Amino acid sequence: MKSNDQTNIPKANLLGTGASSHIGWAPSIFNFGLGVDYFNWSQVTDVAKIGNLNLGGTQLGYFLNGGFHIGSYTVLGKYFLHSVYTFENQSRAGNQLSLEGIDTSFSFELLYHISHSIFWGASYGNITYDNYKEASIGGDLTQQQKTSLTSIGLKLGLIF
Repeated sequence: MKSNDQTNIPKANLLGTGASSHIGWAPSIFNFGLGVDYFNWSQVTDVAKIGNLNLGGTQLGYFLNGGFHIGSYTVLGKYFLHSVYTFENQSRAGNQLSLEGIDTSFSFELLYHISHSIFWGASYGNITYDNYKEASIGGDLTQQQKTSLTSIGLKLGLIF
C-alpha cells in the first residue's frame, strides 16, 4: 500500500487473508458475473521504518468479473465497482478512518481446476482509492494523496 507521493502513506508491505465469492453465468467457455472480496490485511513492514504508522485494516470490494475456460484452466478478470479499506487503527483525532471511492481498479487471476469443485491459482490486482472518510466526514484525495493497494496472491477455492 502507498500513496502516489509516498509521503502521505509511505510504501508498506501487507499480508492478507480473505474470501472471495461470485455468482454468474457460464455459457460455453466464457463466464460472467458479480462478486465480493473481503480481506484482512496485516502490516509486514516495521512501523518504525514508516513513521510509526500501522496501515493494517480490512478491505471490502464489489466487482464485475469475466473470463474464459481452456481445459483445466480459467483466466478471470475483475473490474471493481466499489471498494472500502478501513484502517484498524483510529486517526490521531480518535476517529475511524477509511479509504473509499476508486479509480479504475482491477484484478486478474489464473486458476487451475484440480477437480470439478476445487481450484488453486495466482492473482494480481490493483485498487486505487481517491476518497477518504474520517468518522462521518469525507473528502477527495489530491492526485499526490491517492492511495493504491497492489496485491499478488495465491488462491485456493471451492466451486458450488
